[in-house]
Amino acid sequence: MSGKFLLDTNVIIGIFANDDSILTSLAEAEEVFVPIVALGELYYGAYRSRNQRQKIKLNQSLFFEISFKSHTHKNLQIWSPQ
Repeated sequence: MSGKFLLDTNVIIGIFANDDSILTSLAEAEEVFVPIVALGELYYGAYRSRNQRQKIKLNQSLFFEISFKSHTHKNLQIWSPQ
C-alpha cells in the first residue's frame, strides 16, 4: 500500500517490535508522519518501563530518523480532502 501514513503510538510500537504486517505496509509509503503526541507517549511509556534505558535509547533512535517540521496551519491541512 503506497501513499501517506500518519502513525499512532501503537503502530510505532509495532515497528519497534518488527511487526511484519506494519513493516510491509510502510515499505512502499511515499511519506510517513509521526504526530508529536505519539512521540510524547513513547517517552512517557519509556520512563514508566522496567527497561527504561533501553526504551529511551530506542525512542532516540527513532527521533534521529525523523525530519521535524514546524506545525503550521498549512502543514496540518495535508490530511484534509483536496
